[in-house]
Amino acid sequence: MQTLRRSRSNFSIKSKFSTHGQSDNWHRQISLEAGDQHPIGPGYVPNTSFPWTTLRQITDSYLAKKRGKITVEDRDACLIALIRNYAAKDIAIAACTHAMSPKAVRDLLTVDLNIEPGDSFGLPSYLQAIIAANHVNEGAVSALEAQRAIELMASSNASAGRYLERLLQILINGVPANFLIHSHIQTLARLACVEFAAQVERLRHQCQWRRAQAATEWLSRFVQRSVESLPENLDSTQILYANFPHWYAWANWNPDVARIGRWELFSPMQRATLTNALALEGPDYISDRHATLREAVEAQGFIASQTRHSVASIVFEVESGFANDVPNMVDRLLRLVDAAVVTSENDDTAILAYFCISQSVTNRRLNCLECLSHLADPSISALVSQAYRARNESWGAQMAAVMRLLPILGIQHSLRTAIGPDISNLVRGTLEEMQRRLLSQIRSGQPSSETETRLQACGSGLLETPWLWPSLDSSLVDLFKDWPTIEDIDCLQSIRSLAKTSSTGNMLEVVTKINDYLVNCLVKRGTINTGTRILVKALIKLWKQATDPDRRLLALSVVQGRVITTNFRCRCLDQLPQLEDGFVFSLRAIIHNHDEAPSPACVDLTTLLATTEASILTCWRPVLNRMLQNQGQKLIDYALANLKAKEWVKFLLDIHKIFGEVKWDPATSAPILNPQLHRWATIIDMMYMHVIDELEADTRCGSTVQCILAGGDGPYGHLEETLERALLLMLHMEAYSKPAMMTLISLLQRDGSNALAIVDALSSLDSATEQGCDICLQVVDFAQNKPSELVEVVLAGYLQAPDSTDADREALRSVAEVFDMRPGSTKDWSEAGLKVVTDYLDAEYAELFAEAQRLEEMRFLLKSIDPQGTSKILESVGIEDGSAVDDALASLPPGLISVVERVDDMRVEMLFPLTHLTQLQRLRFGLGNARSLYLHFVIAHDPAFCLHLDSEMKGKGRAGHATTIHHPWQAISGGEEPDLPICQGQTSPAKYHLSRAIARHLAEGFTSLEAVHVLVTSILKDLGKGCITCARDHGVKIRGPTTCSQAVCRNAFRSASLEVHLCQIRQDPDAVDFLLSMVYSAASSGNLQLLPNCPFNNTATVLQVLNLLPSMSSLQNSDSMAEAIRALNPQVEQLLKWVCTACRGFISSAQGSLLIPSFPAGTHQFLLATHSPEHEAAFSRHLSTWNAFTQTRVLFHGTSLDRLFAITCEGLKVLSGTSLQAHGAASGAGIYCASEPVTSWGYCAGQGQGNWAGSRFSNFRVLLGLENAGSSVSPRGVHVVKDATTLCVRYLFMIPANDNSIPKAGHITPALASVYTSLRSGAL
Repeated sequence: MQTLRRSRSNFSIKSKFSTHGQSDNWHRQISLEAGDQHPIGPGYVPNTSFPWTTLRQITDSYLAKKRGKITVEDRDACLIALIRNYAAKDIAIAACTHAMSPKAVRDLLTVDLNIEPGDSFGLPSYLQAIIAANHVNEGAVSALEAQRAIELMASSNASAGRYLERLLQILINGVPANFLIHSHIQTLARLACVEFAAQVERLRHQCQWRRAQAATEWLSRFVQRSVESLPENLDSTQILYANFPHWYAWANWNPDVARIGRWELFSPMQRATLTNALALEGPDYISDRHATLREAVEAQGFIASQTRHSVASIVFEVESGFANDVPNMVDRLLRLVDAAVVTSENDDTAILAYFCISQSVTNRRLNCLECLSHLADPSISALVSQAYRARNESWGAQMAAVMRLLPILGIQHSLRTAIGPDISNLVRGTLEEMQRRLLSQIRSGQPSSETETRLQACGSGLLETPWLWPSLDSSLVDLFKDWPTIEDIDCLQSIRSLAKTSSTGNMLEVVTKINDYLVNCLVKRGTINTGTRILVKALIKLWKQATDPDRRLLALSVVQGRVITTNFRCRCLDQLPQLEDGFVFSLRAIIHNHDEAPSPACVDLTTLLATTEASILTCWRPVLNRMLQNQGQKLIDYALANLKAKEWVKFLLDIHKIFGEVKWDPATSAPILNPQLHRWATIIDMMYMHVIDELEADTRCGSTVQCILAGGDGPYGHLEETLERALLLMLHMEAYSKPAMMTLISLLQRDGSNALAIVDALSSLDSATEQGCDICLQVVDFAQNKPSELVEVVLAGYLQAPDSTDADREALRSVAEVFDMRPGSTKDWSEAGLKVVTDYLDAEYAELFAEAQRLEEMRFLLKSIDPQGTSKILESVGIEDGSAVDDALASLPPGLISVVERVDDMRVEMLFPLTHLTQLQRLRFGLGNARSLYLHFVIAHDPAFCLHLDSEMKGKGRAGHATTIHHPWQAISGGEEPDLPICQGQTSPAKYHLSRAIARHLAEGFTSLEAVHVLVTSILKDLGKGCITCARDHGVKIRGPTTCSQAVCRNAFRSASLEVHLCQIRQDPDAVDFLLSMVYSAASSGNLQLLPNCPFNNTATVLQVLNLLPSMSSLQNSDSMAEAIRALNPQVEQLLKWVCTACRGFISSAQGSLLIPSFPAGTHQFLLATHSPEHEAAFSRHLSTWNAFTQTRVLFHGTSLDRLFAITCEGLKVLSGTSLQAHGAASGAGIYCASEPVTSWGYCAGQGQGNWAGSRFSNFRVLLGLENAGSSVSPRGVHVVKDATTLCVRYLFMIPANDNSIPKAGHITPALASVYTSLRSGAL
């Protein structure tokens, strides 16, 4: 029994007769006395231990304590309040309702305590309250009403069906409308009815008849009880009809219990498969009156004239007039269902469903099923099931299933009788589908091997089932008489595959034959001719015997032949397995090459067959004949062009050996089989092969040999007769006439058209003198290479020569006939002819002059190598000789005559002006005040040179007269370029640059003085444009000598002579002193990063070496600066070379107009005219986009002296955020500059540690003047430059450290801008 629900009510009655204390005391007493007990105990029987009397006494005591007299209404209200406020309503009612009026009690149960119909949770508590009210106040609730409440409570724990049965029984027993539980039991009965109806409907759909019968068997009893209890049962039946429409069918349902019990063995899947059959044993949903659905259908009867009858969802098909068979067929079907339970195999249920569920049921299908059931063999059932189910699958699956079933049907006659027609139709349909598919695949070129194999397998299986043949088409049965084996099919497919992939010829014909044969064997007879059938069978036979690829490919080549008869091809195929491997390999290679090179294949096959035995020759001769016919005349042309004479003759003799004396027909036979050709080859082989070999060795006689070997008919009869005369003459010719006769016979045309003329000429030469033969040879050569007019002139001259004999003249005339000329005839010369002769003579004269020039150049070259020896040779042959210098001067153009002076027979001097160079260029290239440059040049095989400035002469005249001894640099091919001082005079970067360029030029060989002059002039014109080492163009104008970016050039310049690097000390000692001061400050910081490419590994060494140096002014005035430096210390030379080359720009002291005014006294100004070529190139690219002003921007930058050397060498860099950042970066990363110099002056640090010992500078700070060609951030006059390539340092102002009188920008910016403009324009 459910625990009674306790709930709190918000209702409280306030009476003048009650107090809260008394009510609370009543609640405590009732709870204490009742405890957990209720009026109805377990088992839904009255609780005998329930304290009915005590509870009433507590209430009476409570009422007795009320003040004054109370009315019935007041007492009812008071007690109703107590009941409402007490949680367990049934206990409160047991304690109070005895003192209440019946009406008040019933109103309380009807209104206050009532619940919603169908509220199963609150229902037990409500029923307890009704029962308790009946016990203490029968006037309010009758005993029958309390009994129905007890019955309703007792029904709550039953199953759905049992619960509905009990509810309906209560309704049958009687529940009047005025009963408190009337609406509740009506609602519960409806809900239970709906639930039970859904439950049994699910069981019906699942055909769970055993469970459905157990759940619904009470309905038949209910029908009996309801009939006996009419009319009181109307409520129950109405509820059933309203909520369970087919309840009466279930009530009348009386299935075969044993059958539905057996059907419980079906799995859910089997039951789902057989649902329509199992439904026959289910309830009658047609009329709701019969015991089963089957009986209901049978009761309806069947129309005799119809052939199809529906029983539930199953269609039974009978012959017209046999409708009475349907009940028996239904019974047979159900017995088959029972049998399927016994075997319990999925295949049994599947075949049963296929025959009787998915299609109409017929006696034949039932017979089949009964036969399978009688056999009781699951494997047979499985095969039948697969065969029938495969109808909806692919044709391959269908035939596979049928082929597995056919052996069984051959044994089981009854089963064959039952399903034979179906299997026959299935076989016929599947075979036809496979045949259609095969035809479609073959015609469209799709792969068909799988279809062929399956079709063969099906046919092989059908060969074992002759009982099936009568039901098949006669055309199909006809195929079985010669059905191919699987081995045959494999062979055919292998043949076809090899033919498709073979690189030997076009095998499409073979593929077609195989496909046609397959169609003839597998689809329809009579589609091929007898020849094809015999040939393919022979090919299959060979395929089984020979497995090597050579024989197989050779067989394919034989099969595709069209000229050879089928019998011959079959003989070849039969012979192939017996042939030797070597012969097969050779024959296979020949056939393989036939398509690409048919003519060589013919020759090779001829050679092969000529050496084989007669039986093989007889077999393969038709193949050769077909090849010869196909090639025709092309074979002869090929053989003549490619075979040696002996090979050609042997080839023809081999053909004659193979074919013998054949009857040759020019219209149909191969040209190579011409008997006349064979006879001529025999004559050549026997008599003239020696002559032919000699002609063949002469490369001019190619067409001659071909004409002789070919023979044949010429324009004047048989050509062989004429050719044989020529061969006889050649066979007996004299030695002196051989050259002329060999030349003449080489003119024989391939077609023999000039054979008679050639033979006549050869005959005449045979009688001519040796001189006449030589003249004829010259005429032939002239006729082959010169115009005919010239030939006739020459020929006429020779014919009129007094020393020519008559035989010689006759030979000349015969030779002229060969060229179709008639020297004895008179001829009027035309202007065109005369012009040809004149032009020829002019060309001859020009050629003579060119040869003379060549000889003169050779003389010049020999003179440069060995003057005396060459002179003796020339004198010995009577040729006048001249000097090398005279020759060179003679070749000068007029414009250079005045600048080149002859010194002696070997030497000259060239003059080059230097007036176009600016002062900065002169300073940096070490040219000083020189106005001219002299090149002293020695003309020889290995020419030599040296360079001198006019300033070095000092009144000594021309350079050549400065001294009687010169020490020039000798330029040797492949030799080194000069890096040491050459000859006398001071070394300078300009001389170093020019010397290397001239040496490179002369290393390729001296050509002329003009070429040397052009080279030097071009370099001086753009001095500084190229690398000082390799002359590669910098791409931007550089005012100082520097190298390109290649490391090899830097290293070469660094290793140059010390004198080259010390030139700047002589020219500008203060600039070098300034550089050394920068190095000293950087080294004093101890940071090697501030000394780019320093040769020393620590700064202490740098300081030590610096202090070894004397002052720059003392070095400038020394007579031998290089010796003075080398005498100090090897490290001193290393240091100076590094300092002078590390800065690839050009720093110099500012002088004259380059000095910027307004700076404090004692200020030293230095101009950095150019930076490295790379930096200047990057800066120039910015200039092309500079549009803000017509001039670049002038800015200033302050820095400490220790940073100055790195800035001078590498330019300013953005070092914000690195270890070299010196100050803050308030406006972001960049180079901080200023428009006002005084702003930057605040960031200029002094020397700090002093200066190197020999310096003239001390106690100064340096301010940088910059040129800017790019954008910058400008907060309050400070410019933050993000891109370092837009800045160039142009001025370095060395200002006394304690002097703060820095000029304003307005006083110096115009002057700086003017200098920047001059630098860009090239004026400086």
